[in-house]
Amino acid sequence: VGYGLELTPLQLLTFYNAVANNGVEVKPRFVTAISDGGRIVKKFGVQVRNPQIAPLSVIRKVQSLLVGVVLHGTAQNLKNKHFQIAGKTGTAKISIGGQYIPGAYNATFVGYFPADDPQYSCIVVINRPKHGYYGSGVAAPVFKEIADKVYATSLALHVKSKRDTMKESIPLAINAAWYPDLKTIYKDLGIKTAKGSYAEIWAVTGDQNDKVIFRSKTFANNMVPNVKGMTAKDAVYLLENMGMTTIVQGRGVVYRQSLKPGTRFQKGEKILIRLTNI
Repeated sequence: VGYGLELTPLQLLTFYNAVANNGVEVKPRFVTAISDGGRIVKKFGVQVRNPQIAPLSVIRKVQSLLVGVVLHGTAQNLKNKHFQIAGKTGTAKISIGGQYIPGAYNATFVGYFPADDPQYSCIVVINRPKHGYYGSGVAAPVFKEIADKVYATSLALHVKSKRDTMKESIPLAINAAWYPDLKTIYKDLGIKTAKGSYAEIWAVTGDQNDKVIFRSKTFANNMVPNVKGMTAKDAVYLLENMGMTTIVQGRGVVYRQSLKPGTRFQKGEKILIRLTNI
């Protein structure tokens, strides 16, 4: 208890994650899946280490207390009208060689959100903060910034989709891809295409009444195309046929290109494309 117990931030976060998960403790994962060119080659499932760390009645009381910390306690600066956060502040002296260092602290906030339907748990530890040292004033604002960012970019947290499951399940090619390949992929997946839907060489896709619709994508001559999001095969084929010399780094899909899209280029000009599996 207190200074008599040493825990790493990850161990502490694992415990709070179990509280958020109604008492089910799971093993932390740094990787959920490995992909190659957008294709999942290996998945790492959830491993339960303890199916119930405490009776559910106790967990419910702890959850209520953690919400109270934000509503009425030391972390009231985390309150907002969009979603509820639950957690606990922490301030601890730093000890080296059995001696506490004057003015040296770790400021912490650990918790989860949304409190009524937890989706994310997070811990923030600030080592030796220069301006203040209490968890509420140093670590909690960082936690809030992270939570706000996640909330703002995770539509599922605050907007329930009204689209049906079939429409949600249709994978769309937002970036241009080779039309014959796209057509084959959708056929193999058993996804219907809209009647009369057709593209010339390059295409992007949309959905129309639970069916895929193809739209032709054209590229201007002597203008650098935007190949971000394309597979290496498609990007190299397009760039080389337009007259550029392509240099490829990495594997997967294109996430960066050395020549700015929409600018003019000279025949034989080199363009570097960087690929990623993420």
